[in-house]
Amino acid sequence: MSIQNKFKIGNTPLQSVPGLNKAFGIPANIEVLVKDESANEFGTFKDRRNLTVAEQLGHWKATHYIGPTSGNEGYSRGKIFQRALPNKTVVNLVSKDISPTIRQKLEEVSTVLDVDFCKPDFGFFDVASILGVDWKNICEGFDLLHDQFNNVHGYTKLVEEIINQVTPYCIIHPVGTGELLWYTSYRAPKDMNVIGVTVDKASPYAMLRSLEDL
Repeated sequence: MSIQNKFKIGNTPLQSVPGLNKAFGIPANIEVLVKDESANEFGTFKDRRNLTVAEQLGHWKATHYIGPTSGNEGYSRGKIFQRALPNKTVVNLVSKDISPTIRQKLEEVSTVLDVDFCKPDFGFFDVASILGVDWKNICEGFDLLHDQFNNVHGYTKLVEEIINQVTPYCIIHPVGTGELLWYTSYRAPKDMNVIGVTVDKASPYAMLRSLEDL
């Protein structure tokens, strides 16, 4: 049985929100739809990627899966692994100044390690030493995916769900590290506009991709 069937992730509702037209000065004859990713089981679009990763990790011997988080991805990761792969340990790497409330939620579903993300040489050996495990038993996302295309079903299904229901002029979404924007651009039809909305702290790569798509 696929672990996909153990979760209510994907096929989230596409809802009309007329109030956004007025809020952003969009003409009334243009319909604005919102893909409600909070309807995923753990409340985030990152449930999609984490479910894909968990399904792949089930075929690996590694006992620990590590990944950085500021909150929602790490919580989603921990909850999915708890149910789908209870024999694997999720290790969430967080900044030392993370909110105590977020830390507490992460500790409910995973092992949490404080990391100085500015330290360039922090890696598997450091995590293994802290955890007291063989570094060969630790893996992270890019070990599983090998390249970005191998995780295509994590996020691009989101785009497929949209274009199977409507034919949008453009898809607009927020940008963090640029991962979702990359996958959206990859999967969206070539004649469809993909616009990433950035904030000051967005990564240079994400901001560059956003500008290119504009």
